[in-house]
Amino acid sequence: MEFTYDGLVRHAFGFQNPNHAAALFCLLLPWTWTLVAGTRRLLVRVAGSAVTLALLVMLALTYSRTGMMVMLGEAVLFVWLCRRERRMSESISDAPIKKRSASWLGMGALVLAFAVAAVATGAAGRLTGWITNPDKAFTNRFSIWRGGLELFSTNPSGVGLGNSGLLYTAFLAPEDSGIVVRTLVNSFLTLLVEQGVVWSTILSTALLFAVCAGWRGCRGGMVRIAALTTLAGGVVSALLSTCFDLSTLMHGDALGLTRTQIALSWLLLTAFAAPAALLWILGWRGGLPGPGKTVAVSVAASLAVMVVLAGLGRVWADERVPEIVWSDGKAFARVRATQPTSGSAIVLYDDGADLPAMIYWTRQWMPEADVYLPLSTWHLRTDLPALSADRLVLRGKCGHFADQVKERPLTLISPPADLPRPTSMDQLFLRKYAERPPWPLADDDPLRIEYY
Repeated sequence: MEFTYDGLVRHAFGFQNPNHAAALFCLLLPWTWTLVAGTRRLLVRVAGSAVTLALLVMLALTYSRTGMMVMLGEAVLFVWLCRRERRMSESISDAPIKKRSASWLGMGALVLAFAVAAVATGAAGRLTGWITNPDKAFTNRFSIWRGGLELFSTNPSGVGLGNSGLLYTAFLAPEDSGIVVRTLVNSFLTLLVEQGVVWSTILSTALLFAVCAGWRGCRGGMVRIAALTTLAGGVVSALLSTCFDLSTLMHGDALGLTRTQIALSWLLLTAFAAPAALLWILGWRGGLPGPGKTVAVSVAASLAVMVVLAGLGRVWADERVPEIVWSDGKAFARVRATQPTSGSAIVLYDDGADLPAMIYWTRQWMPEADVYLPLSTWHLRTDLPALSADRLVLRGKCGHFADQVKERPLTLISPPADLPRPTSMDQLFLRKYAERPPWPLADDDPLRIEYY
């Protein structure tokens, strides 16, 4: 897939998405800045400047708004942390940083070079356009994030890997918006919605401890500053995009990614995790006073944030938000009845329909029942789900499950022409003007036929 901006190709440098390439460049830049500002060796500083310039040019060619904003924020944070370190200690044995005015001027020149390159390539307009003329790629994110919080508040234990974008698109996207997403355009929110409170607490605790180790630690000097800056840039990148995506890492082949793209995704995650691990090591080796207490505070802060997020989602949530029910490791979305009068139903469908189409169908034809819908087609499976419901609805090729239905009413939707008539069937749906009953019917046949 090729990404463009104003007729210009956005370079992805081997990644699936240019924003992911931009995130990697932002994770590498603080380390090249360390080479420029943290050493007296001229050759190392020249090499660091050259690599920095190359990364800035490649960043500009991605036309990534998030990447450019993160880079500018990292530059400000890096310089501020270095000045703070200088004030705290006039002598840092492993990486002296005082009397580096030439280095700071060099970094300023590199940033200026990036600004010139951004203007020359048109990337500057992309950076400022989200303020002067925001497009849907920017404004839609707020709707997506709100939907993610609604899903989390209803399903705090998680909706399953790869299901967050599917559920938002099918249930919560505004009508006629055209929004179709695979994730929630936010790495942390996607993890929270898909994996639930437990794994999200573990991750946020680890990140908070790493930030505390980088901020309050007394070891590491310039290495610690670079790691903290990298971690901060990675967190912001993850908050504004899905640059870290478990679905890509675990099921990249099924998503159509090449081996190179999968490998680069792992490289991106490693570039984010390595600084956090380094800060953890520095913190536990004595660089952070009271590490055990810091972990406890990090856990409490993580849980407090999740309670707030769940509360916001609960305030916004309405009857459209599905509850996820699990059966034999498969996720089912519960579509709540809009006119509850007749119990519940399980609706299984084949590849002739998708989840949004079946949601629309159930709301139109079964508004009186709570409906359980699998998140993917069911016709290739061999057994019925082990869910309890008053009625079973089988669409298309799922009709072959009819012989397994013995004790509950059965509804068929557009069944195969060669399917024998099930004895438990009492309702049949056919396409208007396109289908006829596949079995002969007597005038007094009790079968109810509806056309959709």
